[in-house]
Amino acid sequence: MAILLESSLRIKRSGNLERMPDGVAGVRNTLDRMIQMANAASLNVDVRSAAEDIVAFVDGKDFSGQVEAIQSWVRDHIRYLRDHVSAETLIDPVLLLQTKAGDCDDHSMLVAALLMAIGFTVRFQAIAPNDPNDFQHVYAEVKLGQNEWYSVETTELVPVGWQPLVVNRITRYI
Repeated sequence: MAILLESSLRIKRSGNLERMPDGVAGVRNTLDRMIQMANAASLNVDVRSAAEDIVAFVDGKDFSGQVEAIQSWVRDHIRYLRDHVSAETLIDPVLLLQTKAGDCDDHSMLVAALLMAIGFTVRFQAIAPNDPNDFQHVYAEVKLGQNEWYSVETTELVPVGWQPLVVNRITRYI
Protein backbone atom coordinates (compact mmCIF):
# COMPACT_ATOMS: atom_id res chain seq x y z
CA MET A 1 0.00 0.00 0.00
CA ALA A 2 1.22 3.48 -0.87
CA ILE A 3 0.65 6.35 1.53
CA LEU A 4 -0.66 9.72 0.45
CA LEU A 5 0.28 12.68 2.63
CA GLU A 6 -1.61 15.86 1.88
CA SER A 7 -0.22 19.13 3.11
CA SER A 8 -2.47 22.15 3.26
CA LEU A 9 -2.19 25.77 4.29
CA ARG A 10 -5.47 25.41 6.14
CA ILE A 11 -3.81 22.92 8.48
CA LYS A 12 -0.55 24.85 8.90
CA ARG A 13 1.83 22.37 7.24
CA SER A 14 0.47 19.40 9.08
CA GLY A 15 -0.94 16.65 6.95
CA ASN A 16 -3.48 13.94 6.48
CA LEU A 17 -2.26 10.39 6.03
CA GLU A 18 -4.39 8.21 3.85
CA ARG A 19 -3.81 4.65 2.65
CA MET A 20 -3.81 4.39 -1.11
CA PRO A 21 -4.20 1.28 -3.22
CA ASP A 22 -1.16 0.15 -5.17
CA GLY A 23 -0.82 0.39 -8.93
CA VAL A 24 -3.23 2.02 -11.34
CA ALA A 25 -5.97 2.31 -8.69
CA GLY A 26 -3.61 4.36 -6.51
CA VAL A 27 -2.69 6.60 -9.45
CA ARG A 28 -6.37 7.23 -10.18
CA ASN A 29 -7.04 7.94 -6.51
CA THR A 30 -4.13 10.39 -6.37
CA LEU A 31 -5.30 12.15 -9.56
CA ASP A 32 -8.80 12.49 -8.12
CA ARG A 33 -7.38 14.10 -4.98
CA MET A 34 -5.24 16.40 -7.12
CA ILE A 35 -8.37 17.52 -8.97
CA GLN A 36 -10.09 18.40 -5.69
CA MET A 37 -7.08 20.35 -4.45
CA ALA A 38 -6.52 22.23 -7.73
CA ASN A 39 -10.22 23.13 -7.96
CA ALA A 40 -10.25 24.51 -4.42
CA ALA A 41 -7.02 26.45 -4.93
CA SER A 42 -8.23 27.97 -8.21
CA LEU A 43 -10.90 29.82 -6.21
CA ASN A 44 -8.38 31.22 -3.72
CA VAL A 45 -7.74 34.97 -3.96
CA ASP A 46 -3.97 34.52 -3.50
CA VAL A 47 -3.84 32.10 -6.42
CA ARG A 48 -5.88 34.48 -8.60
CA SER A 49 -3.58 37.37 -7.62
CA ALA A 50 -0.49 35.31 -8.40
CA ALA A 51 -1.89 34.36 -11.83
CA GLU A 52 -2.73 38.00 -12.57
CA ASP A 53 0.80 39.07 -11.61
CA ILE A 54 2.40 36.33 -13.71
CA VAL A 55 0.49 37.27 -16.87
CA ALA A 56 0.50 41.05 -16.27
CA PHE A 57 2.87 41.70 -19.17
CA VAL A 58 0.92 39.49 -21.64
CA ASP A 59 -1.86 40.92 -23.82
CA GLY A 60 -5.28 40.12 -22.41
CA LYS A 61 -6.32 38.07 -25.44
CA ASP A 62 -2.98 36.34 -26.01
CA PHE A 63 -4.09 33.10 -24.38
CA SER A 64 -1.13 31.02 -25.51
CA GLY A 65 1.16 33.76 -24.19
CA GLN A 66 -0.59 33.58 -20.82
CA VAL A 67 -0.10 29.81 -20.70
CA GLU A 68 3.58 30.20 -21.60
CA ALA A 69 4.03 32.83 -18.87
CA ILE A 70 2.50 30.54 -16.22
CA GLN A 71 4.56 27.55 -17.39
CA SER A 72 7.77 29.59 -17.27
CA TRP A 73 7.01 31.10 -13.89
CA VAL A 74 6.26 27.77 -12.20
CA ARG A 75 9.29 26.12 -13.84
CA ASP A 76 11.58 28.99 -12.80
CA HIS A 77 10.21 29.79 -9.33
CA ILE A 78 9.07 26.44 -7.88
CA ARG A 79 12.04 24.19 -7.17
CA TYR A 80 11.66 20.52 -8.03
CA LEU A 81 11.97 18.50 -4.84
CA ARG A 82 11.18 14.78 -4.61
CA ASP A 83 8.70 13.25 -2.18
CA HIS A 84 9.54 11.38 0.99
CA VAL A 85 11.23 8.05 0.25
CA SER A 86 8.15 5.99 1.27
CA ALA A 87 5.14 8.29 0.80
CA GLU A 88 3.45 10.15 -2.01
CA THR A 89 2.84 13.72 -0.90
CA LEU A 90 0.51 16.37 -2.29
CA ILE A 91 1.16 19.98 -1.36
CA ASP A 92 -1.76 22.37 -1.51
CA PRO A 93 -1.13 24.88 -4.35
CA VAL A 94 -1.73 27.83 -1.99
CA LEU A 95 0.99 26.52 0.32
CA LEU A 96 3.26 25.76 -2.64
CA LEU A 97 3.18 29.45 -3.59
CA GLN A 98 4.82 30.07 -0.20
CA THR A 99 7.18 27.10 0.17
CA LYS A 100 8.23 27.14 -3.50
CA ALA A 101 9.33 23.48 -3.59
CA GLY A 102 7.50 20.35 -4.71
CA ASP A 103 7.51 17.45 -7.14
CA CYS A 104 5.67 16.95 -10.43
CA ASP A 105 2.21 16.47 -8.92
CA ASP A 106 2.63 19.64 -6.85
CA HIS A 107 3.82 21.59 -9.90
CA SER A 108 0.87 20.22 -11.90
CA MET A 109 -1.70 21.22 -9.31
CA LEU A 110 -0.26 24.73 -9.07
CA VAL A 111 -0.23 25.13 -12.87
CA ALA A 112 -3.82 23.89 -13.02
CA ALA A 113 -4.98 26.21 -10.22
CA LEU A 114 -3.25 29.26 -11.74
CA LEU A 115 -4.67 28.56 -15.20
CA MET A 116 -8.18 27.81 -13.95
CA ALA A 117 -8.13 30.99 -11.84
CA ILE A 118 -7.84 33.00 -15.06
CA GLY A 119 -10.37 31.04 -17.10
CA PHE A 120 -8.58 28.08 -18.70
CA THR A 121 -9.80 24.47 -18.87
CA VAL A 122 -7.18 22.04 -17.59
CA ARG A 123 -6.65 18.30 -17.21
CA PHE A 124 -3.97 16.03 -15.76
CA GLN A 125 -1.92 13.38 -17.58
CA ALA A 126 -0.25 10.64 -15.54
CA ILE A 127 2.27 8.79 -17.64
CA ALA A 128 4.14 5.50 -17.64
CA PRO A 129 7.19 6.05 -19.84
CA ASN A 130 8.40 2.43 -20.01
CA ASP A 131 6.26 -0.12 -18.19
CA PRO A 132 2.52 0.32 -18.85
CA ASN A 133 1.76 -0.15 -15.15
CA ASP A 134 4.59 1.98 -13.72
CA PHE A 135 3.30 5.55 -13.64
CA GLN A 136 6.18 7.85 -12.78
CA HIS A 137 5.16 11.36 -13.83
CA VAL A 138 2.21 13.72 -14.07
CA TYR A 139 1.76 17.06 -15.81
CA ALA A 140 -1.08 19.45 -16.62
CA GLU A 141 -2.55 20.04 -20.03
CA VAL A 142 -4.50 23.14 -21.05
CA LYS A 143 -7.24 23.46 -23.63
CA LEU A 144 -6.60 26.14 -26.25
CA GLY A 145 -8.95 26.63 -29.17
CA GLN A 146 -11.90 24.37 -29.87
CA ASN A 147 -10.52 21.07 -28.67
CA GLU A 148 -6.74 21.30 -28.71
CA TRP A 149 -4.84 20.18 -25.61
CA TYR A 150 -1.28 21.31 -24.89
CA SER A 151 1.04 19.98 -22.21
CA VAL A 152 2.29 22.44 -19.60
CA GLU A 153 5.37 20.62 -18.31
CA THR A 154 7.23 22.55 -15.60
CA THR A 155 9.89 20.10 -14.41
CA GLU A 156 11.86 20.23 -17.66
CA LEU A 157 12.99 23.07 -19.91
CA VAL A 158 10.53 22.35 -22.73
CA PRO A 159 7.97 24.48 -24.58
CA VAL A 160 4.21 24.40 -24.04
CA GLY A 161 2.89 21.45 -26.04
CA TRP A 162 5.93 19.21 -25.64
CA GLN A 163 4.90 15.56 -25.31
CA PRO A 164 7.06 12.84 -23.74
CA LEU A 165 7.13 9.38 -25.31
CA VAL A 166 5.06 7.03 -23.14
CA VAL A 167 3.63 3.53 -23.25
CA ASN A 168 0.57 4.32 -21.15
CA ARG A 169 -1.28 7.34 -19.79
CA ILE A 170 -4.24 8.13 -17.57
CA THR A 171 -6.14 11.33 -18.33
CA ARG A 172 -8.25 13.06 -15.69
CA TYR A 173 -10.36 16.09 -16.55
CA ILE A 174 -10.81 18.83 -13.99
